Amino acid sequence: PWTLDDWLRAAERAIDEIRGRGRWPIVAGGTNLYLQALLYGLVEGPPPDPALRDELLAMTKEDLRRKLESCDPDAAARIHPNDIRRAVRVIEYAQGTGEALSEAQVQWEDACRSDMHFIGLIWPTEDINRRINARVGSMMERGLLAEVRDLHERQSLGAQ
Repeated sequence: PWTLDDWLRAAERAIDEIRGRGRWPIVAGGTNLYLQALLYGLVEGPPPDPALRDELLAMTKEDLRRKLESCDPDAAARIHPNDIRRAVRVIEYAQGTGEALSEAQVQWEDACRSDMHFIGLIWPTEDINRRINARVGSMMERGLLAEVRDLHERQSLGAQ
């Protein structure tokens, strides 16, 4: 699986290569999480705990949500109830460190990189969602599902 950490290493490598050629890299797109990681860094946390993850994933969504709210209410307020992956990681962090991830992330608030300029566009959520839905619909019409199935099958067979 491709993780945020993998992307961050690849992005830093690409930025360094572009700067090494005397050029200015432009980083465009991505989710807020990825841009935050690039601008502010990542909070170091405990490694994934497969046994704990299995235990958490076996819980109902409601029980998992209650557990998240009890160990990190601030993160729970930001994480959508359907975002199981992030909820599990926040709980895993709290159990592994004894502190809330939202408290650890505060250390990065004033530590933004000084070697970048940030330009952002702010659009109303309804407009963004409409554009995303139209784009995904168009991608589906052009064969996205078949492409993903083909990639999955090739990966399962060990083909490159």
